[in-house]
Amino acid sequence: MGELGEFLGWVTGVCFIAAVLNYVVKRVNRRWVAPLPKESSFRRLYQKLMRLVVKYHRYVGIGAAAVAAVHLLVQITWKFPSVTGLITAALLIATAVLGSLLLFGHKSRLLVPHRIAAASGFALFLAHLIFKL
Repeated sequence: MGELGEFLGWVTGVCFIAAVLNYVVKRVNRRWVAPLPKESSFRRLYQKLMRLVVKYHRYVGIGAAAVAAVHLLVQITWKFPSVTGLITAALLIATAVLGSLLLFGHKSRLLVPHRIAAASGFALFLAHLIFKL
């Protein structure tokens, strides 16, 4: 069962990083890509990539939270969970809940907490990978 827990942890990480790309591609677009001429082939290609990332952001984020919950259950059942893992899982699930609430029109109040939870979750995810305490 240790291999299953490790696999689910990696799947969670990949999904979470894919979800965080939403913020990154939008930021890069605003800063460097949008000022390029509209005829630029790089700009057109980048905007196609950005549309893909933005379109599937919510599904990848929900998937990350679901896999994180299953990963947490597997770790609790078969092995003592790490403190960094518990906190990271809680933040990832909270991020997904905040993101889900954003769909219902609470954008002005919940976008900043959603981003803070995601950034904190990412930092703790890296700490969990490095230390596994």
